[in-house]
Amino acid sequence: MSDELFLTQDHPSFFRDQQYVYPVIGRRAGGVSIGINLSQSQKCNFRCIYCQVGHERIDRQALFASQNSKSDDIDLTKLHFELKKTAQQVLNGRIFEDAWFSHAPKDKRILKDFAFSGDGEPTLSSQFPSAVQAVVDVRQELRLDDVKIVLITNATCLQKPAVVEALKLLIENNGEIWAKLDAGSDYCYQTMNRSSVPYSTILDNILFVAQSWGVVIQTMLLRSNGELPSEVEIIKYCQQLNQIREKGGTIRQLQLYTVAREPLENNVVALSNEEMNHLGTFIRSKTSLNPQIFYSH
Repeated sequence: MSDELFLTQDHPSFFRDQQYVYPVIGRRAGGVSIGINLSQSQKCNFRCIYCQVGHERIDRQALFASQNSKSDDIDLTKLHFELKKTAQQVLNGRIFEDAWFSHAPKDKRILKDFAFSGDGEPTLSSQFPSAVQAVVDVRQELRLDDVKIVLITNATCLQKPAVVEALKLLIENNGEIWAKLDAGSDYCYQTMNRSSVPYSTILDNILFVAQSWGVVIQTMLLRSNGELPSEVEIIKYCQQLNQIREKGGTIRQLQLYTVAREPLENNVVALSNEEMNHLGTFIRSKTSLNPQIFYSH
């Protein structure tokens, strides 16, 4: 594996002694993405079969939990400090003196976004709105008007009032919402994402965002128990995409990706480049969308 591929595919959600903020070289960002982890306890209302949250955070979580009676309480002062410090190190180039980032290609050594992602669902945090404000403050302090704020979300909480207000602030500050949609039917949704949140809620929330501001949709494609996604399921998925647009929603980008790191379930396998290309072509023919495709290698 090349140094560049390693950097873009191995994304530990921690950096040095920092608790909340971690830089990565992002394939989808096209440069440095400063990740924000609001869930020290890996709080999530999905249990995706392909979950790739790193096991290496376990000891660090225990450390931070011992320092806080509630491990998911966010120290907003510390978050602001880590955001600003990390952004400054990217801007002045010092981060590329770190062994982990020293092989980053020259054209990737640019700060592209701040991304709410991490080890759980960001919008489950009651302090998500305050965290968005912290990023907005750092962008303004460092005059980073061209740097995006990205929310990577499973779309379960997007119409909660506090989250909606935070999304408005995010969008006003060069923000984008990247929502997960892995299925075209309730059956596939439960098979892939295994959640108590109804599939209809996911669709309603994505439509709300698409109608309000536009949405980037992320879709995982994989082989499970030796089986590829069925043509019937892919057609249903395409129908859901078409319905979003028919109802006045804007899909700003469709991102198709496959497994790049060790998944939760050992019967989950990445699709080959050829399989990804075939599905991408098929989805394009049914939706007229032009998906970005991200391969496993």
